[in-house]
This record gives sequence, C-alpha cells and structure tokens, in this order.
Amino acid sequence: MSKAPAYLQLAQAGACAVATVQLEELLYSMDVEAIHRQLEDYLSATPGTTLILDLQHVRAVSSELIGAVLMLQRQAREGRGALRLCGLDERVLHIFQLSRVDTTLDLYPDVDTALAVTPDNARDTTE
Repeated sequence: MSKAPAYLQLAQAGACAVATVQLEELLYSMDVEAIHRQLEDYLSATPGTTLILDLQHVRAVSSELIGAVLMLQRQAREGRGALRLCGLDERVLHIFQLSRVDTTLDLYPDVDTALAVTPDNARDTTE
C-alpha cells in the first residue's frame, strides 16, 4: 500500500477504517486521483472492510469525486465490505443530491453515527 497523502488520514476504529480528508476543496483531478488510489489500495489489501470516508472538512467537490466514490463503493461491496460517507457539508450534500447518487450511497451526519451502524441496521442500497 502506498503512503497516504498528507491530506488523507487513515485510522482504524474497531472493525471499521476511517479515512478523513483534510482538504477544503476536492476540485482538482490530481487530489481526487491521489485519494481514490490510496483508498482503492486500502480496500484491495483489506477485503471485507467497512470504510468510512469522512468529508467534514470538505466544502467543494467536483463530479470526478462522485465518480471515484461510486467506484470505491463498488469495490468495497465486491470485497464483502461497505463504504459509508459522513460529515457532508450542505453544499457538498447538494451536489450529491443533484447527481442523484445520494440515494445509492450510505450517508451519515458524522463519524460516530457511521461507526454505530451495524450490518443489521445498515441501509440496504442494493434494492
């Protein structure tokens, strides 16, 4: 696994991994690709992991991030894991809603709420 970019912090939290993005903007391909690559490597190395992507510091995103998140979600599910997003700013949430991907992603207000979800009470987004 490659070294995480300085603006991405990965930490283990029980059975989950929490990836916190430290940037305010994810508008540039270089940043989105670096984060995507790091998380893709992590999911490949740890199948079955529930990955929580914490975007609490992010205030602006590009459509490229949405594509990367959808690819990570697919990879997590294929490995029998899950992807949960949390901490979305109103503007970031609005972009996800405009793209209509908010209905296919597991979104939570904060890390603690995302960590409290068990497989039994997780939202099934495969329907």
